[in-house]
Amino acid sequence: MGAVINSKLPAIGSILMMFPVLNIIGSILVLKGMNCLAKQHKSNHAYRNALIGTIFGMVSFIVISNVFLVVIFISPFVLLALPIVIVFSFLLLMALFFRQSFNALEACSGIKFRVAGLALIIGAMVPLIWYGILYVLGVVLLMDIFTVATLPTVFLSGLLIVDLAFMFMAGAFFSLKQPQPVCQQ
Repeated sequence: MGAVINSKLPAIGSILMMFPVLNIIGSILVLKGMNCLAKQHKSNHAYRNALIGTIFGMVSFIVISNVFLVVIFISPFVLLALPIVIVFSFLLLMALFFRQSFNALEACSGIKFRVAGLALIIGAMVPLIWYGILYVLGVVLLMDIFTVATLPTVFLSGLLIVDLAFMFMAGAFFSLKQPQPVCQQ
């Protein structure tokens, strides 16, 4: 019974992480569930990487919240490229640590967590690559490509992929049904 609850706790948390208002609650549930699963599989490496990844995710959430407050209250024409690059850089760090955590859980449980880790990395890298391409095109063509119209498109493309990764995470956690053999690392 405890193993089923432990696997459902991070699954519900990863579903909640898809919604900006419930992101922090979802992160706490995922972290608590990862702690229980790491103890069950005797893999402290999985929990430690999930904890570091959660800290990076919280930093990116705080930065993006402050950026939106500045845009709402000061001006919608503030240059948003740098803060969004910072946010997705922290999301990339979060994704790298979560991927290591998922790899450790996959080694212990046999459930395919790698897809969720890879989708997190892709979701964090897509906006960074888009910004790089737009910046180079803007410099080469001597035009201002970072307009208010292009920034939300680039930002949302990454967030949609990250939300897809959270769905893969939830599916992998819901697949854990019974206690698995102990993993030795």
